[in-house]
Amino acid sequence: MKVLFSFVIVLILASSTAFSQLVAGYLPKDCQASALTAAKKIAADAELIGIATFKASIPVATTTIDIGMNLTDGKSSAWAYLFHSVSKDTILISPFIRLLGSCTAIDIPAGTAPGDFGPGDLGLGQLPATYLQGSALLTALGKDGDYATYHKANPDSLPQFSVLSTAADAVFDFPAGTPFWTISWQGSGQQGAGGLTCFVHAETGQTLCIGLPTSVQEEPFSAAVTVMPNPVHDVMTVSIPLSWTGHSVSMDIVDQVGTVVSTSTFTASAPMIIASTSTLANGSYIIRLRQNGQLVQRNVVLVK
Repeated sequence: MKVLFSFVIVLILASSTAFSQLVAGYLPKDCQASALTAAKKIAADAELIGIATFKASIPVATTTIDIGMNLTDGKSSAWAYLFHSVSKDTILISPFIRLLGSCTAIDIPAGTAPGDFGPGDLGLGQLPATYLQGSALLTALGKDGDYATYHKANPDSLPQFSVLSTAADAVFDFPAGTPFWTISWQGSGQQGAGGLTCFVHAETGQTLCIGLPTSVQEEPFSAAVTVMPNPVHDVMTVSIPLSWTGHSVSMDIVDQVGTVVSTSTFTASAPMIIASTSTLANGSYIIRLRQNGQLVQRNVVLVK
């Protein structure tokens, strides 16, 4: 089950001043109850599994308005609420704006967004009643050194997307089911070089940010893939290009005689893969990664 949608809001107003007066930025919690009410009219068992906003430039008269999570207050002019219904076996998407102080549902017309977002790739766990948002979220984010460095160099950069969901699988130190924010800035270079993705535990504020180098010449595509530690014992961490996140990735582990001893295909929810090697025997292996015709191989030694 996968739902793809483009997050585009078309507002026809006389001026950018009118826009700012009528549609105000708000925090995710502000319209959550309204979104839940709307979702339950469609599916009584609807449960909130995700909240998202995306960077988009909306033309208004002779200027444009940037939509996305503001890094000053954590607000956005539009949030999309994602609900899972077991009875209907579907994911409902309810985008809202705050028009004249009132939470207002909007349609999602066809259009071009910064990228397709697949809510079917999210964990289906229900979001907790309380979670970090606004200034508390930004405070947690600001404690990460990589983010602080990036934000200092790019103070006015809106995240490409900001998504609150639960982990379908373990992500770094976050076990499956953990509610966390994924906040990502797309780099301007090839393969997303110069971008940054941060993961923030939505309850504790634990934060980890991962970025790609600003120069592709200094760091060619394949060099974004590393295996740690090496030699490996029971668990290895494989970094992958930031541009692979959100896409299907295949990973094979090949032994010294060319036999594939492990194979898996998954949607990368983060630019890093954590894999168990506890069932493999000591020896040398090749880690083979594929994504949309791109192939990268790394040698690794297993020592228990």
